[in-house]
Amino acid sequence: MKIADSSRTIIYGDRVILMNRNTGSWLKISKECFNILNEAIENKLTRTELLESFQDTEDREYFKRILVQLDALDFLKSTSDSRTLREISFSLTRRCNLQCTHCIVDAPNESTSEYLNTAEVIHILDKMIASNPNNITLTGGEPLLRKDFFEILAYLRMKFDGNITLMTNATLINKRNAGVLSKSIDTFCISIDGVDESSVSIVRGSGVYDKTVASIKLLRTLGHEKISLSMVLTENNHRLVGAFYELNKQLGTKPMLRALSLTGRAGQYRDLLTSFKEDRPSQLADDRDGVKENTISDSTGCSCTAGIDQITINYNGDVFPCDLFMDPQFKIGNINEIEDLNQFIRSQQDNGAAHSCVSPYEPDSHPLCKECPVNLFCWRCPHDLYRLESHSEAFKSRCQSIKPYLMKKIWEQEVI
Repeated sequence: MKIADSSRTIIYGDRVILMNRNTGSWLKISKECFNILNEAIENKLTRTELLESFQDTEDREYFKRILVQLDALDFLKSTSDSRTLREISFSLTRRCNLQCTHCIVDAPNESTSEYLNTAEVIHILDKMIASNPNNITLTGGEPLLRKDFFEILAYLRMKFDGNITLMTNATLINKRNAGVLSKSIDTFCISIDGVDESSVSIVRGSGVYDKTVASIKLLRTLGHEKISLSMVLTENNHRLVGAFYELNKQLGTKPMLRALSLTGRAGQYRDLLTSFKEDRPSQLADDRDGVKENTISDSTGCSCTAGIDQITINYNGDVFPCDLFMDPQFKIGNINEIEDLNQFIRSQQDNGAAHSCVSPYEPDSHPLCKECPVNLFCWRCPHDLYRLESHSEAFKSRCQSIKPYLMKKIWEQEVI
């Protein structure tokens, strides 16, 4: 037996949380049981030898149940982890027909040319397909702006048996192309960032709300059910979470709340998009408009695996751990210099749950959080930590708001 590289422990008082960082699943046991497990691992005992070391039958059966639960968590591994890619996101273009204030790439309008031609895109797709991921996401900019988009999509659908996701603003979906899209795309992720014309127009522009909703209804009439609707939480819309969930209920879509990243054009609109004096992080569970915003689950912890089993390939071929960690310092390579994606990713793995460039922002590694007994539950996405670490007052305010709630939920402790 050995503890898997992706496993984490949090010790608080006489109890210990054992967590699988790949999934966020966890188990809480006594420190006494944890010490017994550690001693067995140090002495290289087999499971049978460990269980036979108990003189009392009841104790033996109790620990046997613990081992079963740890197996369900994949907490214990006989060999070290060697993961392959599960998710690849590919930005087909930097161009976009909208000029959203929170755009992380500062996408230019549709008049500029593409960085990659059709043949180059196909070559990249071949490398992606060869890595056999579960899902390939086509994104942008706005991917439907490419004149060769449907040629690219047809090639991918013919060659790839996995799930194909399209991230789009949906304003270019119409009766002429909706049928082809519905047959070729497994999952649509559609951005809206509000709940009506007034709230959407602030971020995405006038008339976008009606176009987006019309496209969703068109896809629904074609029988497409796997449609998610996303809203990036900003200072303008964070009080609309309840109404956003209601909108999704009406449209038959899945609600997705996304964290704000102040890169690209979003950095230019910092004052409009966020107020760091009163920061409202997406992880904080509270009641808004009568609906509990439970974006943090009491039963799961941080499960970020950016750059390990998921990557983002930018419009110019640069490879990043995910679509949030895309500042220049997080570039991990270029697809044109990589022959085998899985082999490349394996060469990047260390003992972290995420890529080494993201590891400093894992909550159990960061200097501001590593000693906290709820760190892996507080920061579901390390990018939120990266975003707030230089804003000391907002960071402190966030901690004071969330920590008491989590201490009670996770450790049944009112105050520290």
